[in-house]
Amino acid sequence: MIFQFGDPNRNRQFTVRTAYEFKTSHVTDSVHPIWRVIAAFRGWPKPGYFGHVESDWDILFAALVWSIWLRRNKLIFESASAVCEPVLLVGNRIVEEFRTAVTAGRLTVRNNAAVNRAGVRWEAPPFQWCKLNVDGACDPTTGRASCGGAIRSDSGQWLMGVSRHLGLCSSLEAELWGIFEGLMCAWSIRIANLILESDCKEALQMIDRARHSTRRSALVEHIIRLLNRDWVVCLEFVPREGNVVADYMAKRDCGDDFICHRLVSPPDGIRSLL
Repeated sequence: MIFQFGDPNRNRQFTVRTAYEFKTSHVTDSVHPIWRVIAAFRGWPKPGYFGHVESDWDILFAALVWSIWLRRNKLIFESASAVCEPVLLVGNRIVEEFRTAVTAGRLTVRNNAAVNRAGVRWEAPPFQWCKLNVDGACDPTTGRASCGGAIRSDSGQWLMGVSRHLGLCSSLEAELWGIFEGLMCAWSIRIANLILESDCKEALQMIDRARHSTRRSALVEHIIRLLNRDWVVCLEFVPREGNVVADYMAKRDCGDDFICHRLVSPPDGIRSLL
C-alpha cells in the first residue's frame, strides 16, 4: 500500500515508524494550534441546517467524519470510485438508527437465557382477519439488501407473497421497506382486517413514535399514510422463529431490477415452511 508518510527518498511504504517520524518531524506540540482554533470556534453551521436537533449534533458530526474516512479508504485501497449515496444521507441515517437503538434499549445488557423461544411458530390470525409477515435482509459484507413478506388467511391459506431487491441500504431500512411493500400488497387485494408481524422491534417502535410526531423520514411517512387508510391494521412483534416464511421471501433471489415481485402462489422452496 502506497502512502505519503515518511521520507519520499525511501520506498514510500507506510509503517508505524514512518508515521511516527512524520508526526514528530512536522508537529512539535502534541496538539497542533490549528485544532485549538477549531475547538474554540463557535461559528459552525447550526444543527438545524442538517435537519437534526442540537442534541444530535455530536453524533451526526462523528457519523459524517467516519463516513468520509471510510470512503477515502475505499477509494485508495479498493479503487471504489462510485459514490453510492450522499455522505449527509448516511450521517442522518446513522443518527436515526442510534436514537432508535437507545430508545429501544438495545444498549442495555439482556438475559437472553430467560427468553424461552422453544416451539415458537406461526399462528393463524382470528376469524376474518389476515396476517402479513414481513422481513428485511442485509448482507453485512456487501451492504446489498432486500425485503419480502407473505400474506395468509385465517385458515393459513397463501394469499400473496412479495419480494424486492433494494440495493445498498441498512438493515433497518430494509425492514421498513418490507413493511411498506407488504402493506401495499395487502391493500391491493382489498384486505380489511390485517395483522402485520415483524421480528424487528426497532422498525415497529419507529413507526409507533412517528404516528405522534411530524419528524419522520419519507419512507416512514408513506407507511403512516398507508396505515391511515380505511382498514384496520395491527402491528405486532414476532420472534424470528415465527417469521421464517418472511425471512425466506426476503432472501429469495428476485433479480436486481428493484421491482417489487408479487407471487400469487408460494414458491416451491417455501412449501415446507408453510
